[in-house]
Amino acid sequence: MSNNFKLYDAKLLKCLELKCDNFDIVEEILFKIVKHNINVTIIEIPYTFKKRMFGKTKRDIILFMFTFLVTLIKLVQSNTSKISNK
Repeated sequence: MSNNFKLYDAKLLKCLELKCDNFDIVEEILFKIVKHNINVTIIEIPYTFKKRMFGKTKRDIILFMFTFLVTLIKLVQSNTSKISNK
């Protein structure tokens, strides 16, 4: 999820109110950019991740999976609650 380079148009980021403070912020940014900008185009350039040769990851995979799931639930709930309140 976070082993790549991302380039954003500053105009799209400035209006976002971000709440995540972990690796899950990537999903929040993408979700909110697409939600607020229907005509935006997201382009993914494939990347082959090579096995780490030295050191070890700082990411706790269990914590990452949990926070990722919680973030997705929050984003979906916030989106559906705003739709139902209109």
